[in-house]
Amino acid sequence: MNAPERPIGRLESWKAVAAYFGRDERTVRRWETERGLPIHRLPGGARSRVYADVTELEAWRRGGGAEDRAKAARAPKLLRRWLYLGVIAAAAAAALVVGVLWFGLAPKVRGGPPPIAAQRLYVEGEAAWAQRSPAGLNQAVDDFSAATRLDPDYAEAWVGLAKTFDLIREYTLVPDAQAFQQARTAAQRAIALDDRLAEAHTALAFADYWGYWDAAAARGEFQRAIALDPKSSLAHHWFATFLSSRNETSAALREIARARALEPASRAIRADQGALLMQAGRTAEALAALRAAEAADPGFRSPHSYLAGYYLMHGPETEYLKECDTLAKVIRNLPGESECDSARKGFVAGGRTGMLQAMLTDRLDRLRVGSATAASVARIYMLLGDKAQALALLRQSLSRRDPDVIGLEGDLRFAPLRGDPAFQQIIREVKPS
Repeated sequence: MNAPERPIGRLESWKAVAAYFGRDERTVRRWETERGLPIHRLPGGARSRVYADVTELEAWRRGGGAEDRAKAARAPKLLRRWLYLGVIAAAAAAALVVGVLWFGLAPKVRGGPPPIAAQRLYVEGEAAWAQRSPAGLNQAVDDFSAATRLDPDYAEAWVGLAKTFDLIREYTLVPDAQAFQQARTAAQRAIALDDRLAEAHTALAFADYWGYWDAAAARGEFQRAIALDPKSSLAHHWFATFLSSRNETSAALREIARARALEPASRAIRADQGALLMQAGRTAEALAALRAAEAADPGFRSPHSYLAGYYLMHGPETEYLKECDTLAKVIRNLPGESECDSARKGFVAGGRTGMLQAMLTDRLDRLRVGSATAASVARIYMLLGDKAQALALLRQSLSRRDPDVIGLEGDLRFAPLRGDPAFQQIIREVKPS
């Protein structure tokens, strides 16, 4: 069973539109009449089904200026890009099958270096990927795809595509199932061309674990990557996050320290090291590291996310609300902004419990329209002390194969459940190690 797909660019009901803006249905219906909210109707009369284009909604929200209209006009191009890449993925998958049957996937021997234009696109793609932002990752897709079109045997460009697909579903509306399928196909294509590329095995390991729940395959690919290139900061970094999610905290800390030593300027490694220190119970070090990372690059999402999670668990609630607001603005997440507003109002009305109850209501509403996972709701129930409801929601998330259910074993928010047989059964069902 694949993870449920989130809508790309289209909301299919009044309820979904309301949840997108964090308002009730009456309000968004009034906006259509009074403020020109762009709503479309299928044929069938006044009571026919409605839908809305996300890009048009964003343009309307920001005022509908020329720049926004231009972005809206590019929306079909974006969708065509993903359809095109889906065709690439399918074609590459077919080629891999042929390779397995006829040639054993032996690495291709190049006749010479890639064209200069392809190399330039590859370098630009790497720079865009390193930004870890929606715009940067979309640009990386364009650059790496163009490089592979110029030279279909450019293994490193296929690696770039695989790395980008691994991350893009965290930053955009690309569905998890689609992104991981394309990441796996691109990584396998790269390995078929050159089995010696450590980052190809790293990207495949990431997709195998987070996309296909195959811990054994992922561990083998990470170990293969590190054996090929012990100085690959990406291999050590992503292996550390894998180990962390398996609750192998000491090993995770060793790997992230190696990654940091290899690439001390990496903001992603620095932030994740802080998160792993937090998991290990080294709270003072973790907070210092995360605050330093936040101060060094206020526009990078990870430190805000990790600090928000800590303050939500331990307080003070005012610090959580501050980080929540900043995070929502950094990633331009309208549902996130809605939850922050709800949390603030709940805190003013009823302190910590009021805040959590308000967040629960908001998240349950988003779960109903598919913009939140059951596991994310379970985390709020845990903070409210309702273990039974948390377990029920985790089983729901498990049945849907939501990616965020994979890291339960190392998630501190579920630490009180680690001795519970029902929780242990969920862990076993995620995937044996």
